[in-house]
Amino acid sequence: MRSYEIFLLYHNMKMVFLTDLRKHDRIVKSINQKKGSF
Repeated sequence: MRSYEIFLLYHNMKMVFLTDLRKHDRIVKSINQKKGSF
């Protein structure tokens, strides 16, 4: 594996991870609103 390929792989994983995190955050917020907690 050349270094730029590794970099691209890492970058793609990072973007997927960040979007998943945002999605998860939205889900948690909506659950908290339904419960009326926090």
